[in-house]
Amino acid sequence: YSIGQNQADDIDLLFKLMKKDSAIDLTLKKVMSNQQLLPGNKGPLSNADSLILLQKLEPTRKLQNQIIEEEKELYKKHFTHDEIKDLINFYKSPVGVKFVNESKLIEAELYKISLEKYSKEMVKIMMNFKN
Repeated sequence: YSIGQNQADDIDLLFKLMKKDSAIDLTLKKVMSNQQLLPGNKGPLSNADSLILLQKLEPTRKLQNQIIEEEKELYKKHFTHDEIKDLINFYKSPVGVKFVNESKLIEAELYKISLEKYSKEMVKIMMNFKN
């Protein structure tokens, strides 16, 4: 990867380094691996069921791509081209690569902890909105 003269291209590069584009595919893979998504399905999804599920999720992929394009526009608004270059250099560094990889694990662990420790409290809070 090389930093260019064009801010839009550099934002594309930054998003690749941040693995923003692959987050959609990772999410879809997680959904596809869930064995309980289709009614009455107890085992791994068959190829036919996987194809049906993937087709149903395609609008989600398109929407996510649109959201990523909106996010890129916000990066253009909030960061100078030099700052984008600095971010690229960070995400190319060993600690930047580790940050991207570890942050996904941290998010997954935090989600699990949140469900285990705080889900009852969150339900209580949400119930107060109904009253």
